[in-house]
Amino acid sequence: MLRERYYIGLLNALYTLKDTVEHMQAWYMEPGSEHRDGDINQSEGYVKLRSSAWKSFSDIKELHGPAELVVSGNAVIALKEFYSIHWEASEFSACNAEWIDKVHKGVKEAHKIVLREAKNDLVPDIT
Repeated sequence: MLRERYYIGLLNALYTLKDTVEHMQAWYMEPGSEHRDGDINQSEGYVKLRSSAWKSFSDIKELHGPAELVVSGNAVIALKEFYSIHWEASEFSACNAEWIDKVHKGVKEAHKIVLREAKNDLVPDIT
């Protein structure tokens, strides 16, 4: 089913991005670490996480256009709101830790809404 395929694709990419950003947050757990962006950004583990995050974000954007044909309007709105949060974080965050925090909140909310909409659209009501 086409609808199911797009919901699954979006949910996989949103979850992967959410999980990756949560791992990125761990690099900034130590107080004052936000002032060491340069060191953190160059570390091999962080570079891999950043690459994974970018791939997941790209996957979401690639799925979005065709998904608008079959997913709910609320799911589409959630994705657009997430893009806005992502753009604002990318343009105006003072440091990576701030960007991570904003993007994490945005992707967590988008994932929650798309998951709810997928359940409503795909899971039969058993009552």
